[in-house]
Amino acid sequence: MRCPPVRGSRVPRCTCSRREDVSPLQQIRWKRLVVDEGHNTSESSADYARFRNSLSVQSKWAVTGTPT
Repeated sequence: MRCPPVRGSRVPRCTCSRREDVSPLQQIRWKRLVVDEGHNTSESSADYARFRNSLSVQSKWAVTGTPT
């Protein structure tokens, strides 16, 4: 299904039925996600890593102050 564009914009006007089991953050198409302490992202068993991977993100940036 294609959503009609917002007048004067390239952004589509889409609506979804609201689901109680899905976070509102997971219903957004994010342009970029910046993860602080990126050296910890290898811990794939962490809850935040699973949540991060469930987001719809165009670009993911990992930043850290810890030298590699």
